[in-house]
Amino acid sequence: MKRIVKISTILLLALFVIFGITFFVLYSGFFPILTGFNVTSVLNTENTTFNITFDKVRSSAYYIVEIKDSKDEVLYKKRTESNDIIEDFAFIQENEKYKLDVYAYNKKQESRKSNNTYEFTYLKEVKFTSDNSSLLGNETAYIYLTRNITTKNYSIKVTKNNYNNDTLEDSKVVKEDIVTNDVYEISDSLFKDEQVELVLELMKNGNVIDTLKLYNNMYPNETPDIISPENGSTIAYDNVYLNFKNLTWADKYEIQITKSNGNVIASTNTNLSEMILDKKLFSADVYTITVNAYLGEYSTKSTSMFKVENMLSSVYINKDYTSLNKNDSIELKSNDSGVIYFTIDGSDPLSGGRVYNGPITIDKDTTLKAAIASNGQSSKVTTFDIKLKKKNKKVFIASSNQVKNIGEEPFTNERKEMNLISDLLEKELKDKGYEVYRNDYLTGYSSYLKECEEKSIDLIISLESTSSINHDKSGLETLITNETANSYSLASIINKNLNELKESRILFTNNIKGSHTLETNGIKSIMISLGYHDDKDDANWIVSNRESIAKNIAKSIVQYYGE
Repeated sequence: MKRIVKISTILLLALFVIFGITFFVLYSGFFPILTGFNVTSVLNTENTTFNITFDKVRSSAYYIVEIKDSKDEVLYKKRTESNDIIEDFAFIQENEKYKLDVYAYNKKQESRKSNNTYEFTYLKEVKFTSDNSSLLGNETAYIYLTRNITTKNYSIKVTKNNYNNDTLEDSKVVKEDIVTNDVYEISDSLFKDEQVELVLELMKNGNVIDTLKLYNNMYPNETPDIISPENGSTIAYDNVYLNFKNLTWADKYEIQITKSNGNVIASTNTNLSEMILDKKLFSADVYTITVNAYLGEYSTKSTSMFKVENMLSSVYINKDYTSLNKNDSIELKSNDSGVIYFTIDGSDPLSGGRVYNGPITIDKDTTLKAAIASNGQSSKVTTFDIKLKKKNKKVFIASSNQVKNIGEEPFTNERKEMNLISDLLEKELKDKGYEVYRNDYLTGYSSYLKECEEKSIDLIISLESTSSINHDKSGLETLITNETANSYSLASIINKNLNELKESRILFTNNIKGSHTLETNGIKSIMISLGYHDDKDDANWIVSNRESIAKNIAKSIVQYYGE
């Protein structure tokens, strides 16, 4: 008996030692083994803001969150020490698919990828889904929304319209609820055995963002009212824009086009409430468009009668006119014979335009209007906004990577604030035709110098904020290496324009990493310190003026390089 007790004791001690060694190996930090983990949720909380959560890995020192698009291009990378983060993904596009991975790193810089890749689609606004059943059939209804709702900003209001033999007898709001998930239940106790129309309104902060109608013991009496072409209208010979009221309950629409002689010239089924009808369907005649809305076998319809004038085909340009080189020539064409008239001053070409006799040389951005006329008929006037190509200057925005530089409220940290301004500056420059590149703000300044040389970058703009040793400085600073540097002229323009916003000064420094090499290779390098984040006024000014700061810097770059 004593021997059995001794063996049991030894086994218990051995298990305890094994457990202790395992715990020490995994979590002591001396042998930081990364354990498996999962991304648990990616929730769209507001606009493009997402809440990302994933399992905590005890032996990790930090995590890298990475987002790729459907082509596996990395769009976002962030270092974090938390497994629960909230981020604004300003880059995402509606209805696009994205993939999110998380990498855990230990103190030895070893990494482990999350067990799962979290895939999600961004939807700009919550809506009722299109597959909701419109006919209730005396049964409890479950209404589905396009995505999960995690905020308290959304609510549903239900209005009950009671009918008797299709005559409205009573209307009242019967439910108003805060919505916190993507399924909403409407009990049959609200409508069973009644002739009822339920109108559901999805609300956000008091505003209606979507509407759904449900019917019990009755069919909807709405018609798909045709908005365009307007009934009784006369339109020019061209493609016809068809637009009619979209009915939430309709399974499909049938479109039918009839000529004045009663012949049906086209018929199609669709789920869309707007479309372009090819002008080849039409000539000088009177037409009737009929739109039938179907719910199973049930249908309602609307019609519109309109006249098409026998006009000539519109004038077009023989090449892509949206981006021409200076002194390029364009030719005006038409599928019909006649005289082409044009203007470049915004006036009507048919009443006072010049006759087109041959190619037109374009030496600046031009708004050209043109039309063709023959035997008393004419085409509609077409407007062409002609843009000249600009030399695509390449600008590299080097945004601060200093996450621990915390400023006075409401300034958060330097890396976040400078990246917000960099995002705005990037958009401004791209809108003006510049090629824009960005640094990976998780790495140091020196890491992008080789990339700038390989891409033949024309200008590096480094954005930062700073602090003073005695916390006694304020104002903006434009920094370059010296007064004879390539960057001096541009720095002077930037500094002058920044003074319109806030006191600014130009300084010379050797602290712009790699600036000597860059200047030698013809790459202009300018660092802009947008104030001292340890100064209350500067910190508040930076946060309150992000957009005007970005526009001001972009304006200086455009002034320097020219339109």
